[in-house]
Amino acid sequence: MKTFDLKSLLIGVLLTMMVVVVMLISTSNGTPVAWEYKVLHGVGMGSAYENKINSAAKDGWEVVGVGTDSQNEPFAVMRRARAVKRPSGWRVWKK
Repeated sequence: MKTFDLKSLLIGVLLTMMVVVVMLISTSNGTPVAWEYKVLHGVGMGSAYENKINSAAKDGWEVVGVGTDSQNEPFAVMRRARAVKRPSGWRVWKK
């Protein structure tokens, strides 16, 4: 029966880390992402409020929180990704 030694363990960890880094680099397009937020206020619960949320979802908004205000009216906090403009000196080796 063979036991694992420290050298084999380190090689395995390093290979795993390399695979993860390559996967992260290949799946991202290199553009930093920022979020823009908005609050969608509803007038009572029901299909009209759901239609507002569905309409916003078609524009790329996703609901990240819900609640009610002091008058017990519902609201939804929504966000969508917004690409960040790179500073002029930002270099990306992946073209």
